[in-house]
Amino acid sequence: MIFALLLYGHLSVMSDGSGRKRLLSSVLISASVVGIFLLTHYAARKEFSDELRFSSVIKPLGREWVRTVSPDAFFATWRN
Repeated sequence: MIFALLLYGHLSVMSDGSGRKRLLSSVLISASVVGIFLLTHYAARKEFSDELRFSSVIKPLGREWVRTVSPDAFFATWRN
């Protein structure tokens, strides 16, 4: 909040824009600075790893989901 007020005061001296435009600019710039700070703080807190964390168990599909094909029919598709 203090940074936004200081930036607004600076823009009131250095800018020809209206008061509403200066206020909007100072609030958006201040929010961006705070957002970048919070993002870097969050990123620094996490430990870096090149492997994804995955806690689920991968299971094969059940028999009811797989269509059965006889060996002759299966190999007939490869011959063509």
